[in-house]
Amino acid sequence: MTYSGFYAHFEKIAMKQVRSLSFRNHQDIPDGDYAFMPMYCDDKTCDCRRAIIAVLQVSPEFRVGQVATISYGWEAMSFYRKWSHGMPEDMLKIFKGPALDYMNIQSPHAEALLESFITTALDAVYIERLKKQYAMFKHKQGMKMTPELLKLVGIYEPCPCGSGKVFNLCCGKKKFSERFGRRR
Repeated sequence: MTYSGFYAHFEKIAMKQVRSLSFRNHQDIPDGDYAFMPMYCDDKTCDCRRAIIAVLQVSPEFRVGQVATISYGWEAMSFYRKWSHGMPEDMLKIFKGPALDYMNIQSPHAEALLESFITTALDAVYIERLKKQYAMFKHKQGMKMTPELLKLVGIYEPCPCGSGKVFNLCCGKKKFSERFGRRR
């Protein structure tokens, strides 16, 4: 599976909704500002209902760099068992809840950043935001949406970018070729 950043498809919304933490004098994390940038699966046939969150150190005194990658799945374990079609239980654990993503290199500070993410950044509001972003991302890809996901998209609600337009006619608008197929 490949993942794309939410910000790559919804830059205005992402910049308004980015979650970040600042650390000063933390024993396990260098001083600085850290942004949590969600990415979602590019496969429009995949309904994994999870985010891969790139943790970027964004302090001006440092080069922007990824220091951790967190996997976060918000559905019940029963959902991931069904979705995975028989994946071993020990592997399924990374799909449910927050965990360091084993497929990516982690910095020496990754464990402490994961713990801070869980205790400070991961609240009910952020979880709902991730779910909505996932649905918006999949909608823009053209994924066949379940009623549950389509409701989360809010295609006729005001766009979160603040334009005043409804989502479907603003950031959620698909290109002509995606809506009607490519014409020769």
